[in-house]
Amino acid sequence: MKKTIITALLTIVMMLIVTPGQAKDKIIERPAFRSETSKDLCPVKVELGKKATIVHFHVNCRYRAWNMQGAYLECNGKTYAYQSGRIITHDGADVLSDEPFELKKEYDNVLSDSLILMFDPLPKDAKTFDFLEGDKPSYWQYLGIRLDNQLYPYRLPEYQKPVDNGEPLKPLTLKYGQCKLTVDKDSSLMFAAGYTQNPVTGANEHETPAKDTYLISVYPAAFPTFLGPYIPHWDLNQFKGLLVAGETLTLSFDEAACVAYQHDFAAGKPDPRQCVQAGGSIGDLNQVLIDNPGLALGWSNEVPKYEAGQTFAEWSEQLWQNMGKLRQVMLQSPDYTRRQKDFIQLYIDWIYLFVRENYTRSLRYRMHPAADSIWQKLDETYTFIDPHAKDLQLYRDGRSYYLPLYNNYSVHHLALP
Repeated sequence: MKKTIITALLTIVMMLIVTPGQAKDKIIERPAFRSETSKDLCPVKVELGKKATIVHFHVNCRYRAWNMQGAYLECNGKTYAYQSGRIITHDGADVLSDEPFELKKEYDNVLSDSLILMFDPLPKDAKTFDFLEGDKPSYWQYLGIRLDNQLYPYRLPEYQKPVDNGEPLKPLTLKYGQCKLTVDKDSSLMFAAGYTQNPVTGANEHETPAKDTYLISVYPAAFPTFLGPYIPHWDLNQFKGLLVAGETLTLSFDEAACVAYQHDFAAGKPDPRQCVQAGGSIGDLNQVLIDNPGLALGWSNEVPKYEAGQTFAEWSEQLWQNMGKLRQVMLQSPDYTRRQKDFIQLYIDWIYLFVRENYTRSLRYRMHPAADSIWQKLDETYTFIDPHAKDLQLYRDGRSYYLPLYNNYSVHHLALP
């Protein structure tokens, strides 16, 4: 009997000793992080233990070679060294290989890889940590990885849509001048803006009168390409904006919210308008472009795929019908004012003409991969004659000058450090 009691007491004592150690182990699924230098990797799980911190990554490097030059963690100003790792290659749920990971070794795989890296244990009071391949700008860095299953607090105020006073979009005077652009950002990432040339000298002209403030010359308007943190909706990290001579534009970004919108964090997603907001005298028009980035880049889902044997007139008619449906949806939206809806009318006309003129480019995107020969019939039957020219709002009055005078989607960059 005594032996049984002693055994029971020893079992309880061992449970008391072991349980506190086990309780310290913690698993965080799909943690939020503040910023990233690439989407080639993505931290998807963190295991905190007494002997090691284990970070699981999904690798997005299919179809190209990659390597990792180094690996370490930083937390509260201290560095935590890399111990070891494993790389798992799988096809769906089927694991094809599970082998030790080697730093600096080149990996080249057409299947999916998962990476599991072990580091020295983080301190008990750690709330966030950084993963770094190294200190070069081209190296992978994932900063501010959270350990509390929460998103970062929003930096921008809640979006307030413009008050609709019923004012229409007024005609724009055709002129060459400067648009004042102010970029309010919370990171050191580079931004860029497209700009136009002086119509007389051919020079690209801009000034920087103050930090994050730029005077960019346009005639009379331009669609710049803005680059920054991962912008909502758009995987290519860019969106089209609008600059107008004599007007002002402010762009405000919340980098952490932008990153959260692009990923499947366990804590959820922010509203896209918490990620980037536009202000100034043409902020409302830019908000239309920010809300509809695929359309802005001419890669809209409204571009119909080509059916074999279609003539250009038949394909163009389908494009017109699709854009008409989109037009009705956008014009009926309560999110936009009368002025914004007038701009939407012109803008959809502009996109329709752009896609119609550049049908090969748009179809390459919509039907990739596809051989050029599949739309040979379009090339043979292409015509400038458009039966819907009379239905276009564009070019009916001076409002059309809000759109660039030429459909140029090439990207010219002005570095905005």
